Amino acid sequence: MGELGAELVAWVIFALALLAPLLSKTLRGDGVALLIVWAALLIRFGVALYNVYVGPTLGADVDAVKMQGFLARIVETGTYPEFFDLGLGAFLFLIGSLYQAFGVSLLLGEVCAVFAFSLSVLATESLLQLLGYQRYRSFVLFIFCLLPTSVLFGSVMLRESYQMLFFMVSMVFALRWHTYGKFLDLIAFVAAAAGIGFWHSGLVGYVPFLIILVLVWKPLWAMTTGLRYLSARRTAIFLLIGMGALLMGTSMSVSSLEDLGSLDKLASGDIAEQVAKYRSHPMSEDPGRTTYGVNFDPSSIASILVSVPLMFFLYMFAPLPWQVSASIDLYAALESFLRMFLLVGALWSLVYVRDKNQKHLIKLLLAGYLSLNFVWSLGTVNYGTGMRHHIVAFGALLILGAPFVHRFIFFRSRLV
Repeated sequence: MGELGAELVAWVIFALALLAPLLSKTLRGDGVALLIVWAALLIRFGVALYNVYVGPTLGADVDAVKMQGFLARIVETGTYPEFFDLGLGAFLFLIGSLYQAFGVSLLLGEVCAVFAFSLSVLATESLLQLLGYQRYRSFVLFIFCLLPTSVLFGSVMLRESYQMLFFMVSMVFALRWHTYGKFLDLIAFVAAAAGIGFWHSGLVGYVPFLIILVLVWKPLWAMTTGLRYLSARRTAIFLLIGMGALLMGTSMSVSSLEDLGSLDKLASGDIAEQVAKYRSHPMSEDPGRTTYGVNFDPSSIASILVSVPLMFFLYMFAPLPWQVSASIDLYAALESFLRMFLLVGALWSLVYVRDKNQKHLIKLLLAGYLSLNFVWSLGTVNYGTGMRHHIVAFGALLILGAPFVHRFIFFRSRLV
């Protein structure tokens, strides 16, 4: 079709992105929330157009340019990665297939990210409904849709929009399964969770952990809320799915975790050593202004207990005030303060929410958020890259902290 035809397809996909929020009955009935979403989609499309016809915005250079170069060569040579070459391969396969069918167009690739974000809005609305936080819809969607890093990194040829979509959808079905107990919700959750690993090889090992976490949370809920114990048959099914997920994650790791070292080292349990080498390599070559400056030390249990929490803390909250030395650092510090504020709000909800079922869902969503960011913290060595990774699960944290932050801002006396 050529570049002109590809750009026409891009406009069609953007039109679908505008229509997608209308699939939600509650969004259709909330004019303010719908206007927020549509305004955000128009801004993101504007960013995409600017990158195509004017020049790169922040986040549209380096990695995004490399992605477009990879795709152009793939289409030219006709050589595509296998779909189950996880991480970069899945992304190249998806966008490369569109380029092969309609033509090479940067606008087409970027609009696909905008469309993925539009679907993430539907997942965000579903989580608000499941937690009973509908009254905070406009407040949550305003921040979720217009967070500057989300707008900039979610409108270009990067994978964060897709990672965010699959994480949010997986948590929707996890909470639905815990709420309604429908087996189809469990199957949908496993499928969506598996999809998280398709967009980043470093998340492959997280997939079985998340699946087992959600499976284990169900019988724990039954025991702690005084409900009847799950039947032996259901327990067996949960365990089989968990074991299958673990095997799936292990087998996928065989083909997708090359950057952590050779497979024999992974099999022999030397993952900690490989993580240590991975983190120390970029810092030894070019530390950079935004580097955390903390290596993972697996030499002893004591050193692990010191370095791992420090890595996680810096990933979550750097740059700290004394690390701010440029305007971009100031924005990053403000965003880290927002995360801290929201995290305090999420923990506050655990104390003040009275409904046991609602509190259970809050705990599960918080566990999903923290565990994903813990995995990111192991391999992220600077807060420049960290700003990209944080947008993947930011929506979950925003929902969890919304009642507290909303109450703080508007001086409301009730939490929920």
